[in-house]
Amino acid sequence: MKSQLTKTLKIMLKTDVIQHYGSQKTLGEVLNFKSSGTISLWGEVVPEKYALILERLTDGELSYDSSFYPDSPLFSNPSTQPQDNNPEVV
Repeated sequence: MKSQLTKTLKIMLKTDVIQHYGSQKTLGEVLNFKSSGTISLWGEVVPEKYALILERLTDGELSYDSSFYPDSPLFSNPSTQPQDNNPEVV
């Protein structure tokens, strides 16, 4: 069962996702990983790329808030990104 804190913040935790799918192996199959061991490399919070995929695959049953990910390219301001004014000629 999800904690009240994760419901409020919409943080997608690895343990909640594994519980939803029943096993790490099944989760790996759903994400089309060659090895379910890849999931063991995640921290406790599901990486944003996979959180977005899982939110869509579960029609929002598993959900996340992209603002929790401070480096999210989904909401970054392009004017604050470094620009390469001297592209390398090959």
